[in-house]
Amino acid sequence: MGHAFNHTVMDSLTRYHRMKGANTLWVPGTDHAGIATQIVVCLLYTSDAADEENLVYISVVAVSLK
Repeated sequence: MGHAFNHTVMDSLTRYHRMKGANTLWVPGTDHAGIATQIVVCLLYTSDAADEENLVYISVVAVSLK
């Protein structure tokens, strides 16, 4: 129920501001998961285990997550 409620509130606010003449864009479905994935990939890139072979693997995984 939490996500459904949040999407409803955000949709309502976006529509309200659009009716008031503001330029609005709200893309439902975007959330914190992308940020968490980016942090993990950045940590992997900067860790001691980031040798050439691991960096190739990390790059492949990062591309597949997009």
